[in-house]
Amino acid sequence: MAILTVGDLIDALGEFDRGTPIQLAVQPAHPFAHSIGSVVAAEVYAVADLDGRKDVVYVADGGQLDYLNGDAREALGW
Repeated sequence: MAILTVGDLIDALGEFDRGTPIQLAVQPAHPFAHSIGSVVAAEVYAVADLDGRKDVVYVADGGQLDYLNGDAREALGW
């Protein structure tokens, strides 16, 4: 699995209206929707698929909102 970059994420989100809410879809076996918490960067070393020392952006889970709806599960192939 390739590591998603900030540019990849910006490109993927570019087709959506900037006012559209965004949530995390987690746990395919028991799918839930979660809010997004903090977004931070940290310097890391020796991470698989990264060449040398780099910053990594972390998107924190802001907490469970509800079960993931059927349309979202279908779109994700869950």
